[in-house]
Amino acid sequence: MLSIQISSSAAANKTTKQFDIIKQFHAQSTLRQGWTKYQSRLERSFQLKPDKSSTGGLLFKVSILGTPSMAWHGQLFKLSRRQARGLIYYLAEALEPVSRDRLSFTYWPDIPEAEARRKLSRLVSLLRRDLPQSDLLLVDNETIGLDPSQVWSDAAEFSRLPNQVSPMAKEAALDLYRGAFLDGFSIPQSPEYDLWISESGARYENIYLSTLAELIKTKTAAHELATAIHYAQAYLAVDELAEDIHRQLISLYAANGDQAAAMRQFETCTLALERELGVEPLPETRAAFEAAQTGEALLQPVLQSKPSWTVLPSLDLPLIGREEAWVDLEDAYLQFQNGGLIFISGEAGIGKSRLLQEFATNQNGLVLTGNCHASTQALPYQPIVQALRQALSQPQLWEGIRPIWLSETSRLLPEMGDYFPDLPPLVEVESDQAQARLYEALTQFALGLAAKTPILLCLDDVHWTDEATQGWLTYISGRLPGSDLCILATYRIEEATHVTDLLGFFSRASLLAEVSLSGFSTGAITQILAILPQTPPNPEELAVQIYNATGGNAFFVLETIRDLLESDLLTSPPSELPLAESIQGAIQRRLERLSPVARQVLETAAVLSPDLSINLLQETAGRSALELADGLDELLSHHLLTNGEQHHFRHDLIRQGAYLGLSPWRRQLLHRRAAEALEQLHRGAENDLAAQIAQHYEAAGELEAALGYFHQAAIAAQGRYAHDEAITFLERAIELAVDLNTEPYEIAQLNELIGDSLVASGRFEAARQAYKECLSQIPTGEVIHQAEIQRKLAGTFVAHRRFEEANKAYETALELLDPGIDGRVMAWQSSWLEIQLSRLELLYFLGDLEKLNELLKQIKPTLDEIGTPKQHAVYYSGQWRLLAYQERFFMSDKSVKLAEKSLRATQETGDAAALAYAQFALGFGLLLAGDLEAASGPLTDGLDLAEETGVAMTQCLCLTYLTYLYRLQGDKQRVRSTAARSLETAQRLNIATYIATAHSQLAWLDWLDQQLAEAEHGALDALKIWGEFPHPFKWSAYWVLCDIYLNRGQLDETVESAKAMLHPTQQRLPDDLTAALEGAVRSRQEGNTGEARRHLQRAVGLAKDKGYL
Repeated sequence: MLSIQISSSAAANKTTKQFDIIKQFHAQSTLRQGWTKYQSRLERSFQLKPDKSSTGGLLFKVSILGTPSMAWHGQLFKLSRRQARGLIYYLAEALEPVSRDRLSFTYWPDIPEAEARRKLSRLVSLLRRDLPQSDLLLVDNETIGLDPSQVWSDAAEFSRLPNQVSPMAKEAALDLYRGAFLDGFSIPQSPEYDLWISESGARYENIYLSTLAELIKTKTAAHELATAIHYAQAYLAVDELAEDIHRQLISLYAANGDQAAAMRQFETCTLALERELGVEPLPETRAAFEAAQTGEALLQPVLQSKPSWTVLPSLDLPLIGREEAWVDLEDAYLQFQNGGLIFISGEAGIGKSRLLQEFATNQNGLVLTGNCHASTQALPYQPIVQALRQALSQPQLWEGIRPIWLSETSRLLPEMGDYFPDLPPLVEVESDQAQARLYEALTQFALGLAAKTPILLCLDDVHWTDEATQGWLTYISGRLPGSDLCILATYRIEEATHVTDLLGFFSRASLLAEVSLSGFSTGAITQILAILPQTPPNPEELAVQIYNATGGNAFFVLETIRDLLESDLLTSPPSELPLAESIQGAIQRRLERLSPVARQVLETAAVLSPDLSINLLQETAGRSALELADGLDELLSHHLLTNGEQHHFRHDLIRQGAYLGLSPWRRQLLHRRAAEALEQLHRGAENDLAAQIAQHYEAAGELEAALGYFHQAAIAAQGRYAHDEAITFLERAIELAVDLNTEPYEIAQLNELIGDSLVASGRFEAARQAYKECLSQIPTGEVIHQAEIQRKLAGTFVAHRRFEEANKAYETALELLDPGIDGRVMAWQSSWLEIQLSRLELLYFLGDLEKLNELLKQIKPTLDEIGTPKQHAVYYSGQWRLLAYQERFFMSDKSVKLAEKSLRATQETGDAAALAYAQFALGFGLLLAGDLEAASGPLTDGLDLAEETGVAMTQCLCLTYLTYLYRLQGDKQRVRSTAARSLETAQRLNIATYIATAHSQLAWLDWLDQQLAEAEHGALDALKIWGEFPHPFKWSAYWVLCDIYLNRGQLDETVESAKAMLHPTQQRLPDDLTAALEGAVRSRQEGNTGEARRHLQRAVGLAKDKGYL
């Protein structure tokens, strides 16, 4: 069991409610003891360390348990600088000198030590000036501290008092604990400082809870029951899962004559354990409660009684027949407990979930579970959200996670704001980059938890995971090694096609182990029969009979045995087992034994599953709270449902059986009631449940309502950057809209939305079709909208370098615009400007410098008049691209300065995606200017920012040109790793130019390794892919071919490669290289073969010296 320690940090503090209870406890303590006694105890506790203010000396008080504060001579003292306050708090924690190195690292872990020490010296100098008396701070060359003879600290006092034998000292310590350590305080950009807060907070909370536990025992022994009760309440305000304290409090209430309070406490304990851990109270807790009901007080520890073994109506059996699989799991977990994926595979009902649960509960650390269902396959991130939500009540585990990532995760866990009310606002980014940002947030969340305690993330039935969840699992894979995060998952072998990519990805990364689960053997079934209270006359014969009927499927086996038990047929089993009509019949027979209310509740649950919250069940079933409770109790007793944070079907086949047993009319009725209940219970938050509501309305036959909610669900999915899910919802919405003869313009809007999601996911061909459908449905008069769709359509052509079609779409968009239409001059100008700015990219790729220059001049007046910051940034990018072409990609200082100007302009927009590209552009310019060292920073910064914001195209650009940089530097290993990443990204985007570039770099690596046939093949492949496209850096392939052809004696082929590199569309090479190549071409034309060869040999030698080869 995980010991839960709640501590403080900038991102995670105790809830206000918990500390209100603590404050109330202290207030009650004051009233109970009387102010005089309370003050006297405090004074006496302070006198354990002399108070210099009482003797005329100086006293500087620092309070850091709770909201921090400082006092000088009893008056509140403030420091304006946050870092200075932080230093005082750090030094006051133990009132001992701290080394300068430790302080420097705590404040500035990411900068050089010398610089950090200079910053610390400056901070100390400012602090000494601001303190009321400079000698409060003791400073030497190695350490810094506060003078303990003049400074008092509640934390230092609190650490000392509980070690005193006197209960009065321990009570004084409790009075000092006002709340979480440094509650609400943090230092931005100082993660080590936040970590110190977290670790110190956990330590002080441990002291606080240990002291409370001791005093509960002391006061109970002294029969000071009211005081003991208050201390127990204070303990549970911090740690509501401390079952032993719940148990003591129940007994204290009973001993104090308050049976009603004892009953309420038992209910509180039960709810907390079920909600947070999914378990019931221990037998000793129930014994304490039963004693309280009879008026007895079990103030002594209750001995745990052995649980009585019951089989009916359940089959809670030990794990049988899984010995080999268990050993395989242990071996796999030993290998991957520090990061990896373990799959348990097998057919439906084979026992995968049971094995997963049994194994997980036997491991140390924190177990988080997410269940996948066919009905929630279209809901983005559902199993991950379910798993992470289980950690919400343990905010101390989150303290190493930066607030920005907690804030981003709140898109999926909106209740996070209740635990962390001071989270920074969400950062809105472009849709095509935001999913990667959300992936990173979930990754930071999961790894942050694992940094505190080993995590076993259990995902059941991953064959039903949504695409966003599978994408995230792939995304986090590279971060798993060494993370203490192990993923344990199950999938059905008959659904293996849905996890093929996931299996392949983890397998290639050597992060996968798989345990294949088969059915029970006849020996295992015999073992099960042997431990039942009813014994068949011939267990071995019945085991063979059951095996033949079920194939050893664990669910079928156990359901058959259960049916025999409940029918009292186990001692005289029939010649034909009750599975001849299929398991569906067995399930239906079990359902027939239910009371009418329980049957109705189960049918309602079958419609609602997996969302079986009490309120939703009650609203949909139309039953009273008491009837619902009785029905659920009956279903639990029959083991049709299981209990936990929510109810769940014990097996999905039970849900299917109950659902299929509904009449069509009742099925539609329940789905309609479910949709209406979700609307009513979540009014104002329908976006979060739009997909669920849509599916219920569709099943109810309410198609217009379903259409509206599918539309709403798609927009919500786009907001979460789950574009694949948005596409699924929009496809269904369009189908419904067509069936309902919806207005064409509404269908056009749906097609535009699906086109946008298709573009964001890189599916440009499908996006084109969607935009064309949209155009066919937009009314004739909506010409500005038509022009906007033509612009988007052109963008899909540019992405695939289909420039003629792109140009035609842009021309059509401009022809549609009429500046006088309906007097909408502003709308016309805005649309015209957006189209023309988009055309800049097309003209750049075409290399049409004259038109590019003309268009820049044409755009300028309108841009100055109405342009947004983002549009200005696009314009500067167009200017920079023009200059790059004019200088043949051999950059001058002027070009670099223009790139720097573009970066500064982009910084003003606040657009992180645009900033990533601007960083790339500056690095690209510096690279082409020959300043390789300076280029590395912007290119890597651009890559980091592009990965953070999810801008795949900018990632591809940065990777492509980092590969060029590393090649010019001769860094073979970096070229190898970066070229592989570049190729993967380019292939995913289907951008031929950069696919070819990656092939050319891999060919160079083959050339270095003397794999000349592979090198030649790779270089030729690159040239073939480039084709006639004027990519200016084809030298990356041609130099490889030059050396191979020259050594092979193929002079003509070598000269042709030289001529290709001298073409005006290619990057201008250094002058000496250019001269050597021109000399070779000229000599060959003159028929001077020897001279041509000498020029080529010189060129190849220079290329090797300069890093081209």
